[in-house]
Amino acid sequence: MRSLALLSVLLPFVAAHYAVFSPAPRDGTDEQTELISPCGGLRLGARSNFPIKGGVITGDLAHPTATASFSIVVSETDPAPSQFGQVFVGPPPMSVLTLGSFSVPIDLSSIPQCVDGAAVTFQVVMQTADGTLYTCMDVRLVGDKPSSLPPASTATSESQPDASASASTSQSESESQNTVSSAVVTDGGKSKSAAVSTSSVSRAPATATATTRASTSGSKSAFAITSLLFLCAFCV
Repeated sequence: MRSLALLSVLLPFVAAHYAVFSPAPRDGTDEQTELISPCGGLRLGARSNFPIKGGVITGDLAHPTATASFSIVVSETDPAPSQFGQVFVGPPPMSVLTLGSFSVPIDLSSIPQCVDGAAVTFQVVMQTADGTLYTCMDVRLVGDKPSSLPPASTATSESQPDASASASTSQSESESQNTVSSAVVTDGGKSKSAAVSTSSVSRAPATATATTRASTSGSKSAFAITSLLFLCAFCV
C-alpha cells in the first residue's frame, strides 16, 4: 500500500516533461497543460508566501537538457500574456539545465515593485526537445528590502564652513580688484594723480641725494673764490 501511495505521488512527475516543486505551481499543471502559453492554460490560483531576498525555485527536469527562463509579473490580477517575459529573475534567460533536480536562487530586492505584501506571478519557460513548456506560480512577497541608503557623512558638513570662508575671501579679493579697476576706468584724473604721487614718493631718495650733492658743490666753489681773493690781496 505504501509503495502504491508513493507511486501515485511520483507518477505525475515521471510522466511530465518537467515539474516545479516550490513555490507551488497552479493547480492542474501536467505534461499536457505545460504546452499552453503563458501559464499552461491555467487561471490565477492560490498564493503562497515567497521571500523578497533568499528565495529558491526548485523542481525536476525529465529531459537530458533544456534551456530555462524565469520571469515575474507584479499584479494582483491574472497577468495578460503580453506582460510575461519582461522582467527576468534568477539566471540569465535561456540558461541551460540538465536532467534531474534543479534549484534556482531568486533575489527580488533590486526590483522597485517587489515590496512586502506585493502580489507576484512567476513564469518558468523551458525549451526542450518536445517544444516550449510553461508553468506559473502565484505568490505573496514577504520580508523587508535591505537598506540601500548610504550612511550620513559628517565630514562633508564639517568641511562646508571652510569652503564658505574660502569663497568669502575670494569674493572679497575679487571685489577689491573690481573696485580698483573701476576707479581706473571711471576716474582717470584721480588715478593719474595718485600714480604721479606714488612716483614722486618712490623718487624722493634720489632727489634728496642730488640736492645734497649740489649743496656740497656750492660750498666748494665759495671756498675756492674766497681763497683766490685772499691771494690777490697779497699780490697788490
